Amino acid sequence: MKKARLEKVDVHLKEELKNERFRRAYKIEKAKVAFAQKIAKS
Repeated sequence: MKKARLEKVDVHLKEELKNERFRRAYKIEKAKVAFAQKIAKS
C-alpha cells in the first residue's frame, strides 16, 4: 500500500514541477536540506 502512495506523490510532484515558481522554490529548499545535512555530518 505504501508504494502506491509514493507513486501518487511522485506523480503530483512531477506535475507541480511544471510550474516555474514552484520549481525554483523546490530547488532552493532542496539546497537548504543538502546544506543542513552537510553541517550535521560535520
